[in-house]
Amino acid sequence: TEPPAPELLQPLIGCALFGQKGIGILRQGTGPSAQALLLRFGPSLNHGHRDDLNLNYFARGYELTYDLGYGLGSTHTQVGWARQTASHNLVVVDERSQGEGTAGSGGSLHLLADLPGVKLIEASSESSYAAQAVSLYRRTLVLIGSPADGYALDLFRVKGGHQHDYLFHAMGEDAELAGVSFGAE
Repeated sequence: TEPPAPELLQPLIGCALFGQKGIGILRQGTGPSAQALLLRFGPSLNHGHRDDLNLNYFARGYELTYDLGYGLGSTHTQVGWARQTASHNLVVVDERSQGEGTAGSGGSLHLLADLPGVKLIEASSESSYAAQAVSLYRRTLVLIGSPADGYALDLFRVKGGHQHDYLFHAMGEDAELAGVSFGAE
């Protein structure tokens, strides 16, 4: 049999956009050096989480982020900690979960690029924090370089509210950040 046509493989191995659902995926490389970033900007419905602009990062054959704040995927995810915005990989405004005090959910895609050496997606979801008078809640994700020596860049911009906490969860116990100065707890 002949291999599938490249246009049929592109959504499976390249960058992809699922516009109606509000999901964008950046991919680069194959095999052990492959990387992928998933950005969710679509609306959260009754059983959804308060996680507009959530990020999932995959590299080296693993999901390097862990989204639900639990080390066990079987934990019930519709109540408790997993349902709170702080259990996801994004920015929490004024220590509140997204959507508190508003009915807003879902964002807008601003940019998606799939170029050699640069894969980029940018989306926003100001309605997530309308009750905190947020006028900018925007995330830009970029995969830069070749798959073997590339890296991921995450830019999250927020304007409005009083306190912005960037949260990033990892599955392992040996997660380490270097070259970053943290503010007071």
